[in-house]
Amino acid sequence: MIDLDSILIDRDAVCMIPEDMCLGNCLIAFGLEDGVIHIASKNPLGSDLTDEIRLMSGRQVIRHAGKGDQILSSVYRIFSRENAEAALVSLKKEYDEAVSRDTLIRERGSQEEDSPVISLTKSIMIRAICMEASDIHLEPCEDHVKVRFRIDGVLCEYMRMPKNAYSKVCSRIKVMAEIDITEKRVPQDGRINMSYNGTGYDFRLSTMPTVHGEKIVIRILYRNKGRRSLEELGFGTEGASFIREMLKHQYGIVLVTGPTGSGKSTTLYSMLSSINSQEKNILTIEDPVEFSIEGINQVGVCSKTGLTFASGLRSLLRQDPDVIMIGEIRDEETARIAIRAAITGHLVLTTLHTNDSSSSILRLLDMGVPAYLVSEAVIGIVAQRLVRKICTCCREEYTPSEEESELLGLKEGDKLFRGAGCQKCNWTGYSGRTVVYEYNRMDSRKKAAIRGGLDLEEMRGDEFECGVKRLEESCRELVKNGTTSLGEFRRITMNLHM
Repeated sequence: MIDLDSILIDRDAVCMIPEDMCLGNCLIAFGLEDGVIHIASKNPLGSDLTDEIRLMSGRQVIRHAGKGDQILSSVYRIFSRENAEAALVSLKKEYDEAVSRDTLIRERGSQEEDSPVISLTKSIMIRAICMEASDIHLEPCEDHVKVRFRIDGVLCEYMRMPKNAYSKVCSRIKVMAEIDITEKRVPQDGRINMSYNGTGYDFRLSTMPTVHGEKIVIRILYRNKGRRSLEELGFGTEGASFIREMLKHQYGIVLVTGPTGSGKSTTLYSMLSSINSQEKNILTIEDPVEFSIEGINQVGVCSKTGLTFASGLRSLLRQDPDVIMIGEIRDEETARIAIRAAITGHLVLTTLHTNDSSSSILRLLDMGVPAYLVSEAVIGIVAQRLVRKICTCCREEYTPSEEESELLGLKEGDKLFRGAGCQKCNWTGYSGRTVVYEYNRMDSRKKAAIRGGLDLEEMRGDEFECGVKRLEESCRELVKNGTTSLGEFRRITMNLHM
């Protein structure tokens, strides 16, 4: 058995066997040696197939057992770039003018997989999924268009295309999202549903007119991420136990805080999944609904129809809820309704954009919520960030400098880790992200302090004395055990101090 996720796959070996043969037989070539080609396959290779591979490669075949999902994922990931480049070449040759909506519809009906426009667009989207990107950016410049992916929170360039080709790709994406392809002067929003490798994905589209043309940003929503446990997200035993303890309350409000892109919504979905049962009526109001969870009634905010967080929350309270999840508290009205719902017999889960757990209390007070209501309603706060994890394939050990040892509180002889960069992590040295968090339980002493009007620094000091692990300390531990790097620690702590 070969674990394809833990090895570096030789691209030259992969390309010796056509993509159709790889997908049809669930196999992939992953390595070359003198006169030998290594094949990973889900099922044993028949003699005819083995002979065919031997003739194609001119090498003897050594077969390894592999997992079907890993094989298919590797095939799509590697061939998607090849397909995109081939489609771009075809597009340059075959198209000189923008493709009209009628032409696109005819192509979609008659030769969908053969159209260079459709092939290029599909290859970009599949490549983004394979690289686990959260966003796709198509950015027109003066003489070309950049395609960038946001991977682990960082934008990296994937490819460039000529502007005349981009006009066709832009129209194709608009058709997929069912928005007006003729409108280029105002921003538009749309949604695309696509299935890949047996899994459904949601794409949220946003267009924006710029001086060089329409910029398109596509947010990718991975449905399976909404069902991950707290431990899978990176919460340790202590943090997960705190959250589950908060969720046992019959009423009160639990806040998840952090800046945009810190994983707050994913944490909320994990919390909802852990308490989802037949005995509870769970309702959510979100903007937008990112993951659909069976057994939970989810409502999407719609400004066009006047359905806001505040108005929708009032209606939700008439639906006899046990648990309410509010995607975000954005204004004073929503904050007041949420707090009053929490003290009248409902468990409310929601998010705030604040730097740490203590700042959340002050934010609610600044929104005009009376201190006695805040102290009565809030039962717990989780503040979090996301940090990139060092790639396990290229992780290397090194001796820290004196300054680094002092910063992390290391002992003499302690080692640190970093990613050297490899094909597996796209030469970034990082692969995947995990959560860095702090939590704050509202006990009677803290509730009294809130009613007494403590300032931010006093609240932070009180929190620290209660033994709550701070965000900075949580990240420091991940650096010491080799999960993340010193660079990620500095990035997180710099934002906290700012």
